[in-house]
Amino acid sequence: MIFSISYIIQAHIIFIILLGVYHFLLRNDTNFKFNRIYLLSIVVFALVIPLLSFPVFTQTTILIFPELTNLTNPANSSPMASSLSVGSIIAIGYCVISLLFIISKVFRFLKLFRQVNLIKRKAKFESKNGVYIVENEVAPFSFLKWSFIPQSILAKEGGGLIIAHEKLHARELHSLDIIFTELACCFLFINPLNKLFKKHIIENHEYRADEIALQNDTDSKYKQLLIEQTLYPTHLKLVSSFAKPLILNRLMMMMKKRKQTIAFKMLAIVSTALVLTVFSCDFQEKESLLIKSEKDMASENDNNKVFTIVEDQAEPKEGIDHLNSFLSEKLKNSYPAQARRLGIEGTVYVQFNIEKDGSLSNITAVKGIGAGCDQVAVDALAAYGQWTPGKQNGQVVRSQRVVPIRFTLE
Repeated sequence: MIFSISYIIQAHIIFIILLGVYHFLLRNDTNFKFNRIYLLSIVVFALVIPLLSFPVFTQTTILIFPELTNLTNPANSSPMASSLSVGSIIAIGYCVISLLFIISKVFRFLKLFRQVNLIKRKAKFESKNGVYIVENEVAPFSFLKWSFIPQSILAKEGGGLIIAHEKLHARELHSLDIIFTELACCFLFINPLNKLFKKHIIENHEYRADEIALQNDTDSKYKQLLIEQTLYPTHLKLVSSFAKPLILNRLMMMMKKRKQTIAFKMLAIVSTALVLTVFSCDFQEKESLLIKSEKDMASENDNNKVFTIVEDQAEPKEGIDHLNSFLSEKLKNSYPAQARRLGIEGTVYVQFNIEKDGSLSNITAVKGIGAGCDQVAVDALAAYGQWTPGKQNGQVVRSQRVVPIRFTLE
């Protein structure tokens, strides 16, 4: 299952860490274009990185034995794991709730689009400034590539600054950022930092638009206009509006000297790269199968020696197909409760010796997955009947084999 409980947890952790990097290192930076890219990347990385898995091998485990390569995976073919784990149920429920939020948000955007279209039809397009003039006393706002300015702004001294502000929103399509982040946050609906993230998105948009407007502010009218616009009622949500409830932050940002904080930016990039590396790499053991050569075996003439490879390999008396069926039946409905609850899957390698009389000894899980699966696999194999012992140079010898038993939740 792609959207497992592990994926959901990792997505939330990445989101929190990267948003923390922005909040403490970049939010006061005046490079608003870079900040915009970083903010949008946060949700992209949070949703994509947990899906990646680049294997990083921490050590090599050498297993010296031949495997029963013609044995199928009995646990995989049996109905023992047909029921869903608790983790899978939680993940499915989480995805269903997220989908409902997304559907709700899509309908909300469709409603907003109809409202904006209605205002657009009633408004008068002014080709000189490339904006729509509305008669109602509403705050100036932009949606997608359209900017809407109330009639009273045109006659106001410094009104061109507000128009420049809103046209920047439309030109850089800030509304698409809002739509994207709203939909992405539907999947992160339980994250406590969602509101802070959306606030930073809107703040960055306003800082960027203020920056452009201030370039044409020769007599310091812009700040006064900004404060005056807060008196206008704002009826539409999820649009880029000149009169946002971020006035104090915007005024403080306007007073900041424009400078490039390279050190903080580099620290943010390095921190982000480190986080993404940790969550995208799969740190695991690498296991290798090392088979002894025929030359090595020929020199082993001890009667009590346990051979890993012999001329005539030991086989189940009733054949491998019979062993297959036996293990499937034995393991049916025996998936350990702990493994089922934790959603643990994998292959247990059970190593054992076949004695000269065909009995089994030293049955051990040499490579397991824990949570009770190892012991279940050992017990199942121990319950099987006699084997036909192996032969070397025509003599019956003790030999060693390994059965891989796969545990899979379906």
